[in-house]
Amino acid sequence: MKALILASLLLSTGGWAMAPVEGRTLTDDPYVMGHQAAAGRLMVRLAQPAFDRQANGSAVLGAGELATFASRRGVTSIETLIETELLDAANLEAGHDRDLVVHFDASTDLEAELAVWNARPEVEYAEPDWTVYTMLTTPNDQYYTQQWALRNVGQYPAYGDNDVDIDADEAWDIFTGSADVTIAIIDTGVDLNHPDLQSKIVAGYDYVNNDATADDDNMHGTACASLAAAMTNNSTGMSGVDWNARIMPMKALSASGSGYTTDIIDCVNWARQNGADVISMSLGGGGYSSTFNSAIATAYNAGVAVIAAAGNDNASSISYPAAYSNCMAVGALSPCNERKSPTSCDGEYWWGSNYGTGLDVMAPGVALRSATINSYILNMNGTSGATPHVAGVAALIKGADPTLTAGEIYTIIRDSAVDMGTIGYDTTTGYGRLNAYAALLLVSPPDPCEVDADGPAIVHSTLPATDDTVNPYPVEAVITDDCGVLDAYVRWNTGGSWVNVSMSNTSGDTWAGSIPAQAANTTVYYEIIATDDSANNNQSTVAGSFFVQDPCQVDFQAPLVVHTPLTDTLDEIGPYDALFEVTDDCGIAVINCNYRVDGGSWNPISTVFIGSDTYASQIPGLAGGGLIEYSLVVVDGSPNGNFFNQTWAFSVTASTPPPSPAVSVTVNSSVSIQLEWDAVANANGYHVYESADGGSSWSLLQSTTDTTLLVAVAVDQVRLYRVTSHND
Repeated sequence: MKALILASLLLSTGGWAMAPVEGRTLTDDPYVMGHQAAAGRLMVRLAQPAFDRQANGSAVLGAGELATFASRRGVTSIETLIETELLDAANLEAGHDRDLVVHFDASTDLEAELAVWNARPEVEYAEPDWTVYTMLTTPNDQYYTQQWALRNVGQYPAYGDNDVDIDADEAWDIFTGSADVTIAIIDTGVDLNHPDLQSKIVAGYDYVNNDATADDDNMHGTACASLAAAMTNNSTGMSGVDWNARIMPMKALSASGSGYTTDIIDCVNWARQNGADVISMSLGGGGYSSTFNSAIATAYNAGVAVIAAAGNDNASSISYPAAYSNCMAVGALSPCNERKSPTSCDGEYWWGSNYGTGLDVMAPGVALRSATINSYILNMNGTSGATPHVAGVAALIKGADPTLTAGEIYTIIRDSAVDMGTIGYDTTTGYGRLNAYAALLLVSPPDPCEVDADGPAIVHSTLPATDDTVNPYPVEAVITDDCGVLDAYVRWNTGGSWVNVSMSNTSGDTWAGSIPAQAANTTVYYEIIATDDSANNNQSTVAGSFFVQDPCQVDFQAPLVVHTPLTDTLDEIGPYDALFEVTDDCGIAVINCNYRVDGGSWNPISTVFIGSDTYASQIPGLAGGGLIEYSLVVVDGSPNGNFFNQTWAFSVTASTPPPSPAVSVTVNSSVSIQLEWDAVANANGYHVYESADGGSSWSLLQSTTDTTLLVAVAVDQVRLYRVTSHND
């Protein structure tokens, strides 16, 4: 039996009781340095001087300091690793008589304990009690041995036994899936009565026929559903990647295998709204669609992992929807660990997997055993077959940790892929071959964020100088951190106290905020401060500054003048009103209006501001007709003196009056006279003129339509009068 180590420990702690070794399940065990280990215990080998074994088989810690140290570390019990009766010469020579099992509380941070125990001079080494388990969970399904994608042992001689598979059997030793996870198969529907699928199907929708029965009339959707999540270990049929996930049938493609983007978008939205955790789309075609991209982004942001086929055209660009940024693009793998191409080892020369920028992972896509309507086939091919393998692994990951976001699921799949081709990521094979086992090992790794001491990475382009004194200044930065970004804000000042402004996560890793508009000739100093989501809430800061220029200093735009030119007229009397709407952000320094007649000298006329950016000028009437030109010169208030200068013209046409009537004068009194004249045929009215200097100059006294006019006069005045008729 194993002996308790008492003695010094008994003296320093007041007594110890041996803790029973309890059976544990794999999911109970934490990850230590990337691998699962027993919770609450370490294996410790003591240096020879620090350990004595008594004749009766008990053991004593020979150093009081080590006993005190152990009590301070919260040790609950210590036992010898090798039972006394098994300590033969070989074990003694190997040093196993100095091996101990040190027990702690189950929640103890074992990595921290490893560090401090290994630092003790009495300790030769300390190490975890690693978790081990039976290997290769093998389902009893009828066709499992034919599914090289899950475990390749050379089922097909031409392919060889090269272990090119997704390591599904090893993954199932860790986790076989959760019935709380749902995979939406957006395709031709699913055979709702297939014996390997029917018990796993949840409600879906048929957007081809607009009803709730998304049955398959092609077989493609059924095959994809079976690869992702067929009933497994049920002694019949085939095996799915995820044994327990539910299947949501979504029909967007008709019996011919074709459909419309609108129906697929509806399926994506319906699946998201009705509880899908993973969306699998073994379809593609067409060009970029903002609406489709938005639907996928909405699903992704809601936590739904969206998986799609890269395409089967052997082309150097992947198809939509796989090419959308929030969608995981899947290429097809041949059994010889190469991109499926017309020359790959499988001999299927008529197709190849698309590749190019945005390709994520490769999954088996040749000679796949799958379900079909009421039966099974052995030749499911294409990136259509590769895609549901990735969807199945995404479902396993989600089931193992339901808190994971879609982005985190993508990262796990990419990081766990087995590298192919060029070292690291490449556009031919993406991140490499899908590996379900390695992916599940990453689902619950040791949390690096508990010990993270680095702040977020902030990528920001310093704001340039600006002449905008009206609108806020947008501040944008790409902020990344392995532990996530908890918060980010901008603080700014113009020489005084700092003012804080929150930033928001607008999309992906992009954060945005704004600094309020400032007056011209101001220098704005600012800092972006981001906090990560680690246990230590580390911060990072980037600083910048920019100058708010006087916009008028850099203004080279002439004032804006809106004017409707005067048109030709028969009006010889005038005046002619010219209206100008004049605007400039820097104000108006000078505004002049001039006119001239028949090419003569320019004459200035006043320009009066009448409100609402409008100025008015009056050009005198032009009796007898002629050409009037008028010009406007406007200079803005900027230091650059930008100006507007334009000339317009219009004609005044002299009327041809009917003959002037004879005028008779009747003196009524000493203060008035009455003028009378005969009516003139076709005349519209009459102009009455008066001369005080014997006829050398005349002035218009009045225009009237009557044939009489009473005129006031003074004693001893001499006045001449004439009347002209007009028909304008």
